[in-house]
Amino acid sequence: MNRLWRAREDALIAGVCAGIARQFEWSVWAVRLAWVLVALVTLKIALLAYLIAALILPIKGDEIRRADTERPAIRPWAETSSQRIQRLEREFQQLEENLRQHES
Repeated sequence: MNRLWRAREDALIAGVCAGIARQFEWSVWAVRLAWVLVALVTLKIALLAYLIAALILPIKGDEIRRADTERPAIRPWAETSSQRIQRLEREFQQLEENLRQHES
């Protein structure tokens, strides 16, 4: 069996449930719902298990990123509006440069 990982693409918090769902080919929402139900019954144990998994499991999912640009993970809750605008401006400029290269 392959090792477990955290999935960056479908992550809501740390990607633990998304990684488990991808590993076993289950629905991400089914895994999240199951975790919530377990958390309601065993609050401290479920939270501790999630925290440990978030710290231990490696992140997988960077293969979706474009090879020519390495973008950091986008965490909208951690960005201010000015940071978000700056990031979007940089991405737009990069797209414009790529378009110009393809046109020439």
